[in-house]
Order: sequence, then C-alpha cells, then structure tokens
Amino acid sequence: MKLAAAALALLLTSACATGVPDLEIALVERTCSQWCIDKHPKCAFTGAIVEPKTDELRACHKSFISCVRSCPPR
Repeated sequence: MKLAAAALALLLTSACATGVPDLEIALVERTCSQWCIDKHPKCAFTGAIVEPKTDELRACHKSFISCVRSCPPR
C-alpha cells in the first residue's frame, strides 16, 4: 500500500511520465519493485502522461520498465 502511495505521489509530481501502470508494480514482488525504484530514482515514473522529453530520460525510463517487468510476481 505504501509503495502504491509513493508511486502515485511520484506520478503526480512528475511532468515526464510514461508507461508502467501502477497495477503492474502492484503485481510484482515488493522488494524487487522497490529495488527498481531505488535504482532508477530520476526516472521511476508510473502512469501514462507524456513521453519523456530527453533521450537520456527515455533510456532511463525504459530501463526502469524492464526492471519492473523482470520482477517475480507476488
């Protein structure tokens, strides 16, 4: 629950989000998803607002998505 709240807060404060639905994060093992968020602090956005504005942020976000998708399910 706290992870979902943190992800929602991050979504609401970000202007450059794309991609990983909150539900996808909620379906994977919590320790793994938190590790992904900690590993990608500048680009660990959730939801689907707009495309990241720079190639660097886009690459970072793609890496975050891959990390979350590699986590084992709950």
